[in-house]
Amino acid sequence: MRASPPPPFGLSSACSPRSQVAAGVGPCRAPQGRKSTYYASIAKALAGDIANKCAADAVQIFGGNGFNTEYPVEKLMRDAKIFQIYEGTAQIQRLIISRLAAGKYQ
Repeated sequence: MRASPPPPFGLSSACSPRSQVAAGVGPCRAPQGRKSTYYASIAKALAGDIANKCAADAVQIFGGNGFNTEYPVEKLMRDAKIFQIYEGTAQIQRLIISRLAAGKYQ
């Protein structure tokens, strides 16, 4: 059985499970002193913003056909907007981020 090649750019020590356990982080754990809701809110707000920007750029590329239901770009734009709104708007996510960040310094 061959060993898998190491990750590129020298990330082997940073990505190893042993270093994650030593640092107190992992795929499902937040670093010490931070709530996981902080990182989840950052991820959701960023993903929604990026999806919306990419969909808007795609609609711009397609021009007038970007709003035509015959092209899949129109559905992508609707889905990106729903992703920003679903399960708490981006403004709510930013409020959670700011409250947890401000609470760190109190």
